[in-house]
Order: sequence, then structure tokens, then C-alpha cells
Amino acid sequence: MKIKKILLIFPPYPIPKVYPKRVQFPLGIIYLAGGLLREGYEVKLVDAPIEGWEKSMEAGNDQVQYGLYPEDIMAKVRQEKPDAIGISCMFGVQLKNSRDLAEMIKSEFPQTPIVMGGALVSECAIQILDNRKSVDYIIIGEGEETFALLLRYLNEGKDNLIENIDGIAYRNKLGKSVVNKKTKYIANLDGLAVPARSLLPVRKYFELNRSHGTVSRMAKAATIITSRGCPGRCTFCSIHSVWGYNIRFRSPENVIDEIVDLQKEFGITEFQIEDDNFTFDVNRAGRICDLIVERKIKAKFSTPNGIAVWSLNKELLRKMKKAGFYKLTLAIESGSERTLKQIIRKPLDLDKIKEIVKESLKQGFIVDTFFVIGFPGETPEDLKKTFALSRSLNAHSVKYFIATPYPGTELYRLANNKGMLDKERFVDDFSMTPARSIINTEYFTCREIDRIWLRETLKTQLFLFLRRPVSYTKNVFLDYFRKDSSAIKDYLWAFLKSKKRA
Repeated sequence: MKIKKILLIFPPYPIPKVYPKRVQFPLGIIYLAGGLLREGYEVKLVDAPIEGWEKSMEAGNDQVQYGLYPEDIMAKVRQEKPDAIGISCMFGVQLKNSRDLAEMIKSEFPQTPIVMGGALVSECAIQILDNRKSVDYIIIGEGEETFALLLRYLNEGKDNLIENIDGIAYRNKLGKSVVNKKTKYIANLDGLAVPARSLLPVRKYFELNRSHGTVSRMAKAATIITSRGCPGRCTFCSIHSVWGYNIRFRSPENVIDEIVDLQKEFGITEFQIEDDNFTFDVNRAGRICDLIVERKIKAKFSTPNGIAVWSLNKELLRKMKKAGFYKLTLAIESGSERTLKQIIRKPLDLDKIKEIVKESLKQGFIVDTFFVIGFPGETPEDLKKTFALSRSLNAHSVKYFIATPYPGTELYRLANNKGMLDKERFVDDFSMTPARSIINTEYFTCREIDRIWLRETLKTQLFLFLRRPVSYTKNVFLDYFRKDSSAIKDYLWAFLKSKKRA
């Protein structure tokens, strides 16, 4: 059977009830789709969260899942009758749905190749292939070239050459699961095909305006990525599973061309840069800002995925402000120098953090900050320093995350080797949520971390409101709950429960 028609699926996933619903362009599958279209394939996409936005179901553990139901996705599979199917699995909380979906599809379409890809499955490919015969192949890391080569070999009847593909997991002739590690990464990012956003219900993303981070300032927001990877070695970070340990850049001119094209095609008014380290190359970031100004691009820009504090300076901040950047998300991680250097291995200077936040506020940016708690070795005193710093910076928004040991990370190896993974919570499918701890550290049980996270989150939100009642109501609270009023009830209920547990 010749493979001509490809269906790529981004499954739904559960979120804590205290989180608002979010939806954004799934960059992974639209980049894949763009490449496959260029190769001559017919491609269809299913973004389950956006297409089933109005649907929801209980997911257990104070979580809710929204998006297309499994039977809805199966109906689309039957309708499209694809020759091959790709299923994305970027997060631990997405894995159960991804695997269950593969089982459902394979039971009805046993001859259709099913390929999975994403950060999470790149690190646990053997377990998935061993335990789920419904999955035929797993793409390790970035998949544009790998997926295209796999399809070519299948079409040419050269199954024997699959064992030579870089970055793929498969079963050999004896039925044994084999992983070819990813060693080659796409060097020329400018040569990638244009992401196939037009295959998605673009207008619905704009109508909902529930993109990454708090609600975007402009209704027509699109996520873009201008580089891949990060040379950092933070112990909890899993991006290396997809992008490797180096950073690769698109040229400033190529980035600007995409921005201009998106404005022409879709009328995009805000661009959310999803790079893992957009400002790593300060000169390049500055050049992008200069080109935005030179070409008189009228748009707003934000960095919801976080940018490196150490890379920022007054001049770059001025350029970013002039270009239309209005919101900066700073990945600070901890207020304890010991935690930063010895545990996370992110040698940030606390004085530098304070200086950059102060300068960013002075220049008129909305400043969001990220912190992570619950690491092995993190003491009660370390946590106190984190919460104290987070409230002292005068940022507009503060978000706490719980350290999650994703497979392939140093954090996972450490917690696993020391027997810290909670057996009741850390099940074999790696379905973890960043709002629920699964590490019993030397100082806290995972349930204690849960309570601390919820208590301090609610305390900090109240603190932020009292400090800036007008701007908080406008930029955080109303954005957080707009078009999602049910979240207010869950948020207040969580607060009452936290008071009882405290």
C-alpha cells in the first residue's frame, strides 16, 4: 500500500482545575505538516483541544480534560481514512491519551502505520514499544527529516533500511524494540518548510484568545519559534530530548519574513515567541528587534516560554520595547543561590535578577516570573528564600511550578536512583502533572509539596492583588478567568481546601 495521506493528531490532556483553559497552535505537528506537504503528501490535522473546546470531562486528581472525546477523534480517522497516522505526545499528562488513542486506531485499522513523537516519548520509547504493540514507530527528537525518510522507505518497500535512520525507535525482524539515538539535527533552520497553520481552524484560536501564558493583549496571536535548543544543563529540563544539547538559530531575516507573511495571511497582531532561549545570542535578538522597527511592523510581542535573565541588559531591553515587546516572562526558578547553583545547576546571580526586573519595570514591561519548588535536597529555608524573592521583585505575575522528573533528565535519574519517586503517583506511563509532586525529598513528602504549592500560590496571588489591585485585576485575574468563569469556582474551592490542610 502506497502512503499518500497522512493524519497528524495532537491529543487532549488533563489540567488542574485551578488552571484556566489554554489553547495555542501546536507547533510540532504544523512544522511536520509543512514538511510533508512540501514532499507531496496530502496532510490533515486534528488539534483535539481546539476542535473540542466546548467539551470536558473529569480526569481525577482534581483535574479536568477538555477537547475532543476519543470517539470524536475516531470518527475523524474513519472519515479521513489516512494511510499513516502520527500522534504527538509532548507532555507526560498527554501520554495516556496518546497510547489509548493508538490502541483504538490500531484495533480498527490494523494495517495503518502509527507513529508517535514528542519530548516525552523520545525518552521512554523502549517502554512504549514493548508495552504497546499498537505503536509501530517512535520519532526521537525533531521529526521533520526523520518522518519524511521513514515514509519514503515504507513507500519504496525498503523496510530493511529503517534500521539506518537516525533518531527512530522501531521493532526489528525478531520483534525486539530498538532505538537509534538522535545524533543529527537540522542545521539550516531557514530551510524548514513553512508551518502549515492553514490546516487548522485558525479563526477559532483568535476568537477564543486563550493562548500561552495569560491572555494575549491582541486577539490575533500566533506562537512562533526562532531557534531550537538551549546549551544550558538545568537538571529538570527535558528540551534536550527534542532539540539536543546545542542551540541552533533561524536568521533574523528569515524570522521577519515569517512575521510579515503571517500578518498578510492571517492578520496576526501578536507574536508569542516560544524559544527556549530567545535572547541567548544577544546580538541576534537585537537584530530581530532592529528589523521589526526598520520594516515598520505593527505588532506586539511576548515571551511566554521564558527568557534567560542573565542574557538581558539595558540596551537589549530598550530595543525589545521599541520593537513592540510588552511582556517578559523571566525563568528565575529559585530565590536560593544554593538551589540555583548546586541543585538546578543554573548559576543565576540574585543581584542580576533584581537589577533586570527593576529595569524591565522601569521601561514599562509587564513582567511575569517563574519559580520551581520541590527538588531533592531543597530545604525549608531554600523554599522560604524562593517565596520571599518572588514577592519582593514587584513583578506583575508570579507562577510556582512543582519539579517534575521527566524521563531523560538529571532530575529523573537522581530521584529514581535515590528511591524518591512516589510509587502511588509515579506509575509506569509517566503521566505526571506539574501541579502535583511525585518526589518524596529528604525534607518533604510529595503531598506536603502539593499543599505548599497550593497555599503559597494562593497567598502570592492575594499579595499581588493587594499591591496592584487595578493592574492585577486587568492583567492577571480577568485574563486568567475570562471566558472561563467555571475556573473561578474551582480556584476558590482550592483556596478553601488549602486553608483546611494548612
